[in-house]
Parts: sequence; structure tokens; C-alpha cells
Amino acid sequence: MMKVVFASRQLMNCYEQSDTAMRKWGRNVGRKYIARVQALYAANKLSDLFTIRSLGLHELKGGREGQYAVILQGRWRLVVVPEGEDMVRVEEVTHHYGD
Repeated sequence: MMKVVFASRQLMNCYEQSDTAMRKWGRNVGRKYIARVQALYAANKLSDLFTIRSLGLHELKGGREGQYAVILQGRWRLVVVPEGEDMVRVEEVTHHYGD
């Protein structure tokens, strides 16, 4: 089981309290956020998640090199940063391309 840490208390609260996540990002994105964090916890290491196509896990480029994104819904992404082989930091939820 992978260790998951959160870049902020707000991200942690959104995971632990579904109503907080849904208020922040809407019902669908809030639910997907919680499900994606659960998938992080369930994996043994980040590379295991590449085999789950529905996650759309991909490495980011440019100024975000070393970060990875998971699809939440539409252009919404969950950005994570590996902190070793079996640990990941939930960095942010972003609306890809700022649309």
C-alpha cells in the first residue's frame, strides 16, 4: 500500500469529508477526487497506476517536470508528486488549460 500525503490541509479535508470536496469542485469532480486518492492508497507504487487506463496517469512537462496528473473529469486533473518509490504527495486539483 502506497503512502499518501497532502500538500495542504484543505486537500486532506476534501478527501476525508466528501461534502467539502463537492462544495469546492462540484459533485462529480469531488467524487472523482476521493476515488482517485483511494486508488493512490490502494496501489503499491505509482507505476502500478499506469496500468489502469481510466486514470489517464501521465507525466507533466515544462515547468511541471517531475509531477504527474490523473484525470478527474473533463479537463479537471489531480496533480501528484512522487516522494520515493512508495509515497506520493497530492499537490493540487487543477482545471487543465485554465478553461
